[in-house]
Amino acid sequence: MMKFKVDDTIYNSQIITKNGYATLPTTPTKTGYEFDGWSLNGVDVISDITTKQVTENTTYVAVFTKLHTVTFIYENETKSTQIIRNGKFATTVNIDNTDYKIFNGWKINDTIVDLSTYKIVADTTFIADITYKYDVIFKVDNTIYNSQIVAKNGYATLPTNPTKDGYEFDGWSFNGVDVITDITTKQVIENTTYVAVFTKLYTVKFMNGDIVVSTQFIRNGEYATLPNNPIKDNYRFVGWSLNGVDILSDIDKIQVTENTTYIVVFEKITYTVTFVYLKNYYGSSAGNSSYEENEEAFNVCTTIEVDAGETVSEPSIDFGSHSYQFRCWCLDINNLSYSSSFDFNTPITENIVLYAYFVKERVW
Repeated sequence: MMKFKVDDTIYNSQIITKNGYATLPTTPTKTGYEFDGWSLNGVDVISDITTKQVTENTTYVAVFTKLHTVTFIYENETKSTQIIRNGKFATTVNIDNTDYKIFNGWKINDTIVDLSTYKIVADTTFIADITYKYDVIFKVDNTIYNSQIVAKNGYATLPTNPTKDGYEFDGWSFNGVDVITDITTKQVIENTTYVAVFTKLYTVKFMNGDIVVSTQFIRNGEYATLPNNPIKDNYRFVGWSLNGVDILSDIDKIQVTENTTYIVVFEKITYTVTFVYLKNYYGSSAGNSSYEENEEAFNVCTTIEVDAGETVSEPSIDFGSHSYQFRCWCLDINNLSYSSSFDFNTPITENIVLYAYFVKERVW
């Protein structure tokens, strides 16, 4: 008796004459398995059953190998499905890289595996491990200034600061207004465009005639800094003006919204020259109080206002008839003498008092 069993169930039986040969039954099937052949011990497949003489009752057992479904998924798309015998290896599926997608390998449970050594022992799904890359674009006035392809979760590199005539670069922004300060530490997770933000600069000049005292480039809405007051011989600094006349007292508090030129305003310094003489006409050469110390002791002939650095003209004074003769004007009350007479070619650089020097007329 020749028996063929599948899972302890007789699949086929034959009565064979001694030294005859068995006939192979149709290949049995089993869902989820692949038939390997017939075996005496359920393990070792015998390949020569039809040429093996029958000399005793024999039972053959069907040998099956478990089949597993192996699926390869790329971006939620099935790229390949394979039926793999238990303990065998799946065939790798090649993926082409692009500028924006780099295929790193196939992974299970977030771990990339080597398909050439990974034995299949169950239904298995491999997921593509992909490095995504994104465009990071830096624009200046709608023109691409710099572009980068950055791996997902990577970081962009700041380009060199752009320049724009008449403007100051503030930084990069998503919306053209709010500057982002952490671009180099901000992970890239999508295509990103940054827009350059500039602030208008205005030129503020402070002029002293044709001489530029200070040139400043001031951001729109901010404030100029007052320079040191300029100096002009024999003039007093008054302030700064837009028209050369009206003084502005709060320039450092005026918001700059346009190119501006300030003009320095000076006023001529004037000094007073006071001409006086002692009421008794004649004073000793020493020991007299000055006009500033004792005005009551003097008569004022005249006062003359003189621009700083200019000379004063000697006035013509009628001292009337008396026994004293006018000789000259002196600068020092304690040194009234003809030899100490004031030189009217001397530039006036301060307020001064000139004292009339008299000598008593001789009686012959």
